[in-house]
Amino acid sequence: MGDTPSDASVRGRILVADDLEFGRGIIKMLLGREYEVVEAANERQAMEALAAEADSLLCVLLSPKLAGAGGRGMLDYMRAARLAERIPVIALVSPSDAEGRAWCRESGVADIVERPYDEDMLRCKVRWNVDRFRRISRIGAARCA
Repeated sequence: MGDTPSDASVRGRILVADDLEFGRGIIKMLLGREYEVVEAANERQAMEALAAEADSLLCVLLSPKLAGAGGRGMLDYMRAARLAERIPVIALVSPSDAEGRAWCRESGVADIVERPYDEDMLRCKVRWNVDRFRRISRIGAARCA
């Protein structure tokens, strides 16, 4: 039951950047029916995936504790390349991670999802943020036309 490229374009792609393999696997299991999940285990892999997949990504799920610069470099790149305007970034945090929550507030991510993941909440937040960013992009495009 392999995915064809046309399946991926219909479903859309999301990037999961988390150094916890188990966490990436859970998200892939929960969202894999709706989205093609691209995985990255560290910031270098996440940046490479973002550069390769930017035109097809609907959303980035990012751990503030991502190996490398903790996701900061990735967010800086997304802002500089103006990708943050059209691709929502949802942070993956633990309820007890005060430092990670502070990072989320300071970095301006679109939303947060707490571990352990609630399937309905995860799906809802991904869909809502993707839809919200699409609406914002359409409004911006209409104003420029």
